[in-house]
Amino acid sequence: MHRPLVCLAIAVAFYAFPAFGSDDAPKAADSSGTDAKPKKAECLLLVGLPKTTCKRGEKIIPEIVYKNQGGRDLTIWDSSFCLNHKIIVKDEAGNSPPLTAKGMGCRNAFAPAGGRDRNRPIVIAPGKSHRATAEVDVAIHYQLESGKQYALEVVYDDRQEPTPLTLTSKAVEFKVERGAIASRRAAPNTNHHDAVATTDLMKMGVGASRGHALAELPSEQKSWISWSTAGRPTLRTSSHVTRARSCSKET
Repeated sequence: MHRPLVCLAIAVAFYAFPAFGSDDAPKAADSSGTDAKPKKAECLLLVGLPKTTCKRGEKIIPEIVYKNQGGRDLTIWDSSFCLNHKIIVKDEAGNSPPLTAKGMGCRNAFAPAGGRDRNRPIVIAPGKSHRATAEVDVAIHYQLESGKQYALEVVYDDRQEPTPLTLTSKAVEFKVERGAIASRRAAPNTNHHDAVATTDLMKMGVGASRGHALAELPSEQKSWISWSTAGRPTLRTSSHVTRARSCSKET
């Protein structure tokens, strides 16, 4: 005579508690970290080229900027460039072209934890950037072939305190044109400039100088960018620039 009561109890338990393994069952917290937001890099190494196509024989000098996007001061070390930097070039197959004698010497000098004859600390405050002063010509570090596409990366690696850092830039692609070796004539001097809005360049927290612009700039501003005597970024019009000595965009 207790059978109805037993059936009622089973029915109540069935609806009151979700089935084992069902979607409604309580789930343990995910400890794998897959739902967590990716950690923001404390420092970025930004590398850019003024244009993506160069002639054989032209200088290929990248713009290198360290950007502190963390919450503390970061110290980078200004030593000889080769002591704490690597220039890495690869073709479309992922192979590096042969190093020149200069390139091999630079690679052999790489010593992130080694001693320094010259060592100057540069402190970058949170939200600020620093542009490298060294002008390194990629074209004299590698034996680049005409008609080939390459990707350039720069590595900064220094183990010194107070903030040891290892940074690798995003790859920047460029192509070496077929044909004659380019002229090394400098561009003619001119006082006629069209101003580029400083705020457009500073949105990334970086500047532009000596004919170099970061690859992250809007495409319409990837023209010949120089630094005027007043310290303002300026854009030369196409009628005034015929040839850049370095690997810069021909307008």
